[in-house]
Amino acid sequence: RLAGNGGTGAEDEAPPAPTECKPFVVRAILEAHLASDACLMIAPIQDWMALDEKYAARPALEERINDPTNSKHYWCYRCHVALEDLKEDEHFVDSVKALTSLRTG
Repeated sequence: RLAGNGGTGAEDEAPPAPTECKPFVVRAILEAHLASDACLMIAPIQDWMALDEKYAARPALEERINDPTNSKHYWCYRCHVALEDLKEDEHFVDSVKALTSLRTG
């Protein structure tokens, strides 16, 4: 959990929001989405790669898929890591498998 003490009532005070989106924050967000009752959960590749600091080192603005304020900026994204490299990274693959297994309950 990122905030509160388990939702026990009005006395809960959330701690301040993290100043950086560290892997533990990303993991908590993905876990919450995967644990929802929604029939489908889609997360962009940037969210999955942010589970590991070595893939999340780029500035956030470089990870942006779309700029809705610019009519000439079309939806696009170029992954800065070869998918083959991600596939061969056992730690990364295990992290994604562990999270996605939450949906099989």
